Amino acid sequence: GLTLQLEPVSTYAKPGYYMTTSASAAEIIRVVDSPRLKLLYDIYHMQLMEGDLANTIRANADVIGYIHIGDVPGRHEPGTGEINYPFLKRLLVDELKFDGIFAFELSPLTTLDACVEAMHAF
Repeated sequence: GLTLQLEPVSTYAKPGYYMTTSASAAEIIRVVDSPRLKLLYDIYHMQLMEGDLANTIRANADVIGYIHIGDVPGRHEPGTGEINYPFLKRLLVDELKFDGIFAFELSPLTTLDACVEAMHAF
Protein backbone atom coordinates (compact mmCIF):
# COMPACT_ATOMS: atom_id res chain seq x y z
CA GLY A 1 0.00 0.00 0.00
CA LEU A 2 2.98 2.37 -0.12
CA THR A 3 3.88 4.65 -3.01
CA LEU A 4 7.52 5.58 -3.62
CA GLN A 5 8.10 9.20 -4.66
CA LEU A 6 11.17 9.73 -6.86
CA GLU A 7 12.61 13.24 -6.45
CA PRO A 8 15.04 15.00 -8.76
CA VAL A 9 17.13 17.51 -6.80
CA SER A 10 19.18 20.54 -7.82
CA THR A 11 22.93 20.40 -7.92
CA TYR A 12 22.89 23.61 -5.86
CA ALA A 13 21.57 21.58 -2.93
CA LYS A 14 23.39 18.32 -3.68
CA PRO A 15 26.44 18.73 -5.94
CA GLY A 16 27.01 15.61 -8.00
CA TYR A 17 23.49 14.26 -7.49
CA TYR A 18 22.63 11.99 -10.43
CA MET A 19 18.95 12.81 -10.95
CA THR A 20 18.55 16.54 -11.52
CA THR A 21 15.69 16.93 -14.00
CA SER A 22 12.02 16.07 -14.23
CA ALA A 23 12.66 14.22 -17.48
CA SER A 24 15.23 11.87 -15.94
CA ALA A 25 12.91 10.92 -13.08
CA ALA A 26 9.81 10.68 -15.29
CA GLU A 27 11.64 8.36 -17.70
CA ILE A 28 12.43 5.93 -14.87
CA ILE A 29 8.85 6.10 -13.62
CA ARG A 30 7.41 5.42 -17.08
CA VAL A 31 9.79 2.49 -17.68
CA VAL A 32 8.92 0.91 -14.33
CA ASP A 33 5.23 1.53 -15.11
CA SER A 34 3.89 0.97 -11.62
CA PRO A 35 1.06 2.91 -9.96
CA ARG A 36 3.23 2.72 -6.80
CA LEU A 37 6.03 4.89 -8.25
CA LYS A 38 5.42 8.62 -8.71
CA LEU A 39 7.35 11.83 -9.28
CA LEU A 40 7.91 14.13 -6.33
CA TYR A 41 8.01 17.43 -8.19
CA ASP A 42 9.89 19.95 -6.06
CA ILE A 43 9.08 23.36 -7.54
CA TYR A 44 12.07 24.99 -5.83
CA HIS A 45 14.62 22.50 -7.19
CA MET A 46 13.11 22.37 -10.66
CA GLN A 47 12.99 26.17 -10.99
CA LEU A 48 16.71 26.19 -10.28
CA MET A 49 17.54 23.29 -12.61
CA GLU A 50 15.22 23.69 -15.58
CA GLY A 51 12.75 26.56 -15.21
CA ASP A 52 9.74 26.36 -17.56
CA LEU A 53 7.67 25.04 -14.66
CA ALA A 54 4.24 25.12 -16.29
CA ASN A 55 5.23 23.20 -19.42
CA THR A 56 7.27 20.71 -17.41
CA ILE A 57 4.38 20.09 -15.02
CA ARG A 58 1.96 19.63 -17.94
CA ALA A 59 4.35 17.18 -19.64
CA ASN A 60 4.67 15.09 -16.48
CA ALA A 61 1.25 15.47 -14.88
CA ASP A 62 0.54 11.79 -15.47
CA VAL A 63 3.36 10.72 -13.13
CA ILE A 64 3.38 13.51 -10.51
CA GLY A 65 2.10 12.34 -7.15
CA TYR A 66 3.58 14.85 -4.73
CA ILE A 67 4.58 18.52 -4.96
CA HIS A 68 7.02 20.40 -2.74
CA ILE A 69 6.52 24.15 -2.50
CA GLY A 70 9.22 26.71 -1.75
CA ASP A 71 10.06 29.96 -3.53
CA VAL A 72 13.29 30.93 -5.29
CA PRO A 73 15.63 32.33 -4.11
CA GLY A 74 16.07 31.07 -0.59
CA ARG A 75 13.38 28.38 -0.42
CA HIS A 76 10.98 30.65 1.44
CA GLU A 77 7.18 30.82 1.45
CA PRO A 78 5.20 31.47 -1.77
CA GLY A 79 5.15 35.14 -2.74
CA THR A 80 8.62 35.96 -1.45
CA GLY A 81 10.50 35.18 -4.66
CA GLU A 82 10.29 34.87 -8.41
CA ILE A 83 7.84 31.98 -8.83
CA ASN A 84 4.29 32.88 -9.85
CA TYR A 85 2.49 30.63 -7.38
CA PRO A 86 -1.06 31.89 -8.10
CA PHE A 87 -0.54 30.85 -11.73
CA LEU A 88 0.86 27.44 -10.75
CA LYS A 89 -2.02 26.87 -8.35
CA ARG A 90 -4.55 27.52 -11.14
CA LEU A 91 -2.59 25.22 -13.45
CA LEU A 92 -2.41 22.37 -10.96
CA VAL A 93 -5.83 22.61 -9.35
CA ASP A 94 -8.10 24.06 -12.04
CA GLU A 95 -6.53 22.93 -15.31
CA LEU A 96 -4.85 19.64 -14.43
CA LYS A 97 -7.14 18.64 -11.54
CA PHE A 98 -4.09 17.50 -9.55
CA ASP A 99 -5.28 15.34 -6.66
CA GLY A 100 -1.92 14.37 -5.20
CA ILE A 101 -0.16 15.79 -2.16
CA PHE A 102 1.11 19.34 -1.67
CA ALA A 103 3.78 19.94 0.98
CA PHE A 104 5.57 23.09 2.01
CA GLU A 105 9.30 22.45 2.27
CA LEU A 106 10.72 25.84 3.09
CA SER A 107 12.48 28.13 5.53
CA PRO A 108 10.14 30.91 6.67
CA LEU A 109 11.41 34.34 5.72
CA THR A 110 9.14 36.11 8.17
CA THR A 111 7.23 34.95 11.21
CA LEU A 112 5.73 31.51 11.44
CA ASP A 113 2.24 33.08 11.45
CA ALA A 114 2.95 34.97 8.20
CA CYS A 115 4.35 31.80 6.67
CA VAL A 116 1.21 29.85 7.61
CA GLU A 117 -0.94 32.61 6.04
CA ALA A 118 1.08 32.35 2.81
CA MET A 119 0.58 28.59 2.84
CA HIS A 120 -3.16 28.94 3.33
CA ALA A 121 -3.29 31.40 0.45
CA PHE A 122 -1.82 28.72 -1.75
